[in-house]
Amino acid sequence: MRTGLESTEGADGADAATGTDTAAGADTAAGPELSIAWARGVAANPQAPTEALLRLLDPAAEPAWEVLCRERALPEEVVAAIVTGSQTRTKRLLARNPHVSPEQRGRLALDPDAMVRFDTANGPARGSWRVQPLPDDVIEVFFTARRRNFPPGLMTAEETEQQLVFSGQVPPGYELRLVTHADPEMRCRAAWRWELLTSEQQAALLSDPAPMVREAAEKGIADQDPVANEELLPDHWTHGRTNLMMNRPMAHAVAERELDDESGRRCLAYNRYTPADIVERLARDPDPYIRAKIATRYGLPAELRVHLEQDPDEDVRTVAAAFGAATTMAQHIMLLRNTDNATFWPPSVDFVAYDDPGDPDWYAQAAESDNVHLRRAAACHPRLPHVQMRRLASDPDWQVKLLLAHNHPDAPPELMLEVFIAEPKKRSSLLFYPSLPRTGLGHLLDHPDPQIRAFAAADPTLPEPPSALLADEDETVRRTAAAHPLLPADVLDRLLRDPCHAQGAAANPRLDADALHRLLDEAGIPRRG
Repeated sequence: MRTGLESTEGADGADAATGTDTAAGADTAAGPELSIAWARGVAANPQAPTEALLRLLDPAAEPAWEVLCRERALPEEVVAAIVTGSQTRTKRLLARNPHVSPEQRGRLALDPDAMVRFDTANGPARGSWRVQPLPDDVIEVFFTARRRNFPPGLMTAEETEQQLVFSGQVPPGYELRLVTHADPEMRCRAAWRWELLTSEQQAALLSDPAPMVREAAEKGIADQDPVANEELLPDHWTHGRTNLMMNRPMAHAVAERELDDESGRRCLAYNRYTPADIVERLARDPDPYIRAKIATRYGLPAELRVHLEQDPDEDVRTVAAAFGAATTMAQHIMLLRNTDNATFWPPSVDFVAYDDPGDPDWYAQAAESDNVHLRRAAACHPRLPHVQMRRLASDPDWQVKLLLAHNHPDAPPELMLEVFIAEPKKRSSLLFYPSLPRTGLGHLLDHPDPQIRAFAAADPTLPEPPSALLADEDETVRRTAAAHPLLPADVLDRLLRDPCHAQGAAANPRLDADALHRLLDEAGIPRRG
């Protein structure tokens, strides 16, 4: 098999390094083990031309579909071929691919297969990517799927919609933008956020020409009725009772009664509708967890906050002081996101502020604070000034450094690498960050963690190929070493014929288009057309 790198003199139709016939369309085919390894390697090859990737959509290359459709970015032509193709599995894999754009994945929302739509609603696995919202028109397809007459499948439209809601792909504040939507079914969704709507918006929904919208608005009013909510309470603690006690307004008598129960007090501390006098009593509860939770409440009276800032428990004091320093809703929300004892969103929260931390000046001051919660909030601001960003990069609190690495686009490379090494569960998401260094990693080639060795073996600026890692005990390390562009052509040819290294060698960017097509020819994967 010629790589396209070495001279052909003296080969006489055969590979000089391996003695193997490599002409396109050769009669001799590779064994199944090599064929699968080559197909998967070509699928991962960053230099693979579009035509080679399209060949891999053939059923003969099915073992490579996971790598091709889920584990790499794809040219638009390949995405289009998958979306319009007949293979359900390739579409399901594309739906979970974190490397393609939400717009590309969103084109699967109208697929006739229920599982394709379900996987699109589910999105890429959380923890391996930064959640990217789907376009509004795609979200609307899912929210109106019940009337679109899709063929029946394993997942219902309701199950798929629920999956979308939990996927993180619906942007904050989406429902609030639906008050004036042309579709009454979508306006109903705005009524589900009743307590977050302005009085004008509520009035518009209550007088909406569509009966279904008026009904949804009236239910929104009913959900705010303490008497009606008390009637819904189960007699014993269940998920339903907990949900009601944490999120719905309750009559004062109910709140008073629940003070005798530990679970009840915790729910009341969480509930944004808890009466003011009950909140004051909870601020003096023997449980520091409850006192800290009260300290996170939006609009807490000044005298009560001062009381909590002098609490005998250090954690309570720290939380109370941090939330007392917030001057805007956006700052309050940022603190909520990074405080273990945070309550649920306050009643007047503007969900759009969730993704807009506001002017960086307040966060710059927070970065200089002795209060760890303020520094954690500052670490989340993507426009934190450079001086404060560098200060937080060496913060004594590990959570501050971790948040900075995940949120600031200019986080120092040394911090990114430190976090990457120290946090195995965060590595898959950090790989999407351009600030994570990909060069200068030679000192990590002998790291005890095989993931780190493989990461270092991919460094294209190594002074020499990581040949020693070709014998590593870990398969991923061996595969990455075989894909290194510094490997000599004769070594690469040999590795292509070795089942232990063939997949990595086929992913080597030194292989030109002709060499990749010849590999697919010998693997028995037909050419298109």
